[in-house]
Amino acid sequence: MKMMGIVEDIRKHDIECLSTDEIVLMIAERLEPKFEINDNNRQFYNQLKFYFTKDVKFNGDLNNGLLVLGGYGTGKTLALKIYQIYNLAVKNNKFFPIFDTDEIIDSFTKQGRPSIGKYNPEYDIAIDELGQDTGKHYYFGSIDDPVDVLLGRRYKMFKNNGILTHGTSNLDANQLKERFSGMVYDRMCEMFNTVPLVGESWRR
Repeated sequence: MKMMGIVEDIRKHDIECLSTDEIVLMIAERLEPKFEINDNNRQFYNQLKFYFTKDVKFNGDLNNGLLVLGGYGTGKTLALKIYQIYNLAVKNNKFFPIFDTDEIIDSFTKQGRPSIGKYNPEYDIAIDELGQDTGKHYYFGSIDDPVDVLLGRRYKMFKNNGILTHGTSNLDANQLKERFSGMVYDRMCEMFNTVPLVGESWRR
């Protein structure tokens, strides 16, 4: 089922009488029929619930974005999609698009730096698979790191206007530090709450 179809389906229910956990489970099962809350992800989903409902029980800064770290196939992207739909279905105007790193890089190699602007709207976004690339990409002979550039721009919007960036990554903190420039990694530490998602791949 596509995103807007799920939103419409969720809104058919009396969501004011449902808990956040019940709504999240309804969305998750429509995105991934095999989804379940288990010992590996229970604490993780509790933290996401606290974050997106602005509950002070969240173990971090509610004014910062989320960076979900975990291995391949553990459901990092699924988690952001669940709350992307939750925000749209329950909060109406809190939708955040999810951009894939490959999409950002592919656009850059075809159009150069101007292409980065379309991934930098003046509202919250998420970037999927941060750090999966080498950082060196070519456009007409010049070398650049479009994701590094984008994160630098997002940091300025975060500082000036409180606009948030979320993300996912298969890398750990040390690997992210090696992947991104020193300045951008330092800013990422300020922009993001790091939330780990453990467990085996759902694809195996």
